[in-house]
Amino acid sequence: MAQFSASSKEKLATCCKELQDTANLAIKIIDFGISEGHRGEALQNKAYAENKSKVRFPNSKHNKKPSAAFDAFPAPLDWNDPQRFILLAGVIIASGAVLGHDIRWGGDWNENGIIKDESFRDLPHFEYKGPLKTPVFPL
Repeated sequence: MAQFSASSKEKLATCCKELQDTANLAIKIIDFGISEGHRGEALQNKAYAENKSKVRFPNSKHNKKPSAAFDAFPAPLDWNDPQRFILLAGVIIASGAVLGHDIRWGGDWNENGIIKDESFRDLPHFEYKGPLKTPVFPL
């Protein structure tokens, strides 16, 4: 079974409990890493300047303490294989749903299931929106 590296664990620890629980369930299904959790002012504004984010500090869910967002990548990482990011997104969103967490993915901001209609795609980005209104699998 896959497990997080020390670096991924450290970054995930900066996130809210709901995201930690979601990621810890997803890692049992698919191998992936966490590249970022909480992001401070300098890193957030750098991400904005590099067009990797659409918002400046403090307006990203990464800027909350604990962070309400993390960036994840399928392992091993291949930036030229978006299908692996899509697969990872499905596993993370489903893991969150099993736990009753509403997770939004940066590859489908409007959550309509269509990736091609997004003007800004952030395939590594996942954020906690809140509890699901209707749990998928009541435990």
